[in-house]
Parts: sequence; C-alpha cells; structure tokens
Amino acid sequence: FEDDGPSIVVSGATQTLTVDESVLATNDTQSFAGLFTPSFGADGAAAANALTYSLGVSANGAASGVLDTASGNQVFLFLENGIVVGREGSDALDAATGDVVF
Repeated sequence: FEDDGPSIVVSGATQTLTVDESVLATNDTQSFAGLFTPSFGADGAAAANALTYSLGVSANGAASGVLDTASGNQVFLFLENGIVVGREGSDALDAATGDVVF
C-alpha cells in the first residue's frame, strides 16, 4: 500500500431507480457519484483515473432484499464474469441456477 491516507465519505442520501415492467424494454439509470466525497490524501489525486467506481457483491449468493414480483422469490446476487447479476430462487443454492431477473 503506497498511497498516503486516502479516504472516502459516503452520504446517507440515496437515489431512486424505478422501472415500470409493463414495458419490459424500459430501463432507468441514475448517477450515484454525488453520494461520495473522496479525499486523496497528502499526495493528491492520480494523474489519470483518479476516481473510479465499481459494483460487487459481499459474497456470491448474497440476499439482495429484493423480491421478484413474478415468482415471489428472493433475488440473490452473483458476480458472473465481472457482472453483478440478480437471480431469483427460494434460497441462494436454488437461485444459482435460477432465472436472471437483473
């Protein structure tokens, strides 16, 4: 670790993503960048790509807290080839081979 004391502060405000699934081709996007306040430390920001964001999961099969409205099953999160995927199932093991819902 060669950086000099970087930190990041996350605010409690949230963004809302809403999709009306009656039109399945509808997507919603939102920028969450404003929720983070970086502090790069004494050596300052990098010359290139000083700030990047990524999504991950705490563990494969982590419960998302979201329910699939079509099946009533929970949505579990998996990292598949670098992409976060939500799969529905009655438990994480079942969801591992379940339908992708996002």
